[in-house]
Amino acid sequence: MTIDVYTDGACLGNPGPGGWGFVVDQGLWASGFESHTTNQRMELMAAGAAVQALDGPLRVHSDSTYVVNCFVQEWWKGWLKRDWKNSKKEPVANRDLWEPFIELVNARGDVEFLWVKGHAGHRLNEAADQLATTAAAQQAAQSGGIFTDAILRGLHVDASGEAPKPADNTAHSIAVFGHRPPELGGYGENSTTLSIRRRMIELFRAKAQMHPDLEVITGLGLGAEMLGAEAAAAAAVPYRVILAFDGMEERWPDATQKRFHELL
Repeated sequence: MTIDVYTDGACLGNPGPGGWGFVVDQGLWASGFESHTTNQRMELMAAGAAVQALDGPLRVHSDSTYVVNCFVQEWWKGWLKRDWKNSKKEPVANRDLWEPFIELVNARGDVEFLWVKGHAGHRLNEAADQLATTAAAQQAAQSGGIFTDAILRGLHVDASGEAPKPADNTAHSIAVFGHRPPELGGYGENSTTLSIRRRMIELFRAKAQMHPDLEVITGLGLGAEMLGAEAAAAAAVPYRVILAFDGMEERWPDATQKRFHELL
């Protein structure tokens, strides 16, 4: 089954504080931010994060012709042929994002890009836009396993559109999202989950040495998000839980629910 994901980027000032977001209806959603960036980079980050996070045939819906036309009109072929020069023989902007993104899309071979008109009332495009705008304004990342419209009602963004004050940008955060249990060897503990948790602990400890104010952000969903919370606790790094919705754990096995409430 092909998954439809909607992506968007936002920037307050362009350049300035930026955010990105992607959303799958009744599925995975996430947002992230950068303290100083551009709108085009955030559009790229949104699409790249979606392709990295979602397995299987994928349709990426974006209101950015910059992202969509690279693949629909095959701009990337000319870039590679000219050794990363554009048609004006100038270096391709944002190559640091484009190069790994193009490699990933081509390696997968199951990703399609479609343009959607922005700010035209499309529910999921508007949702991705709100996630991106909120991330840019608050300089905070969020994610969850099941998207519903209720999630958007819980978001708060400065209606003035002003950039956050510098003091708000001093904290360092890592948002954990991605694979679910089927991609991690199953729902029980196994060699894959043990290895990933151990690597996360090492990563968080190393990051905390560089950034004492480090905070891990997790939706505490099954899979990578729960492993991230466990790794943060083991590494003595503070973590913040942003639930997709209340009662998300109610259908889980008793042992998993207990684990969830211990981490909450």
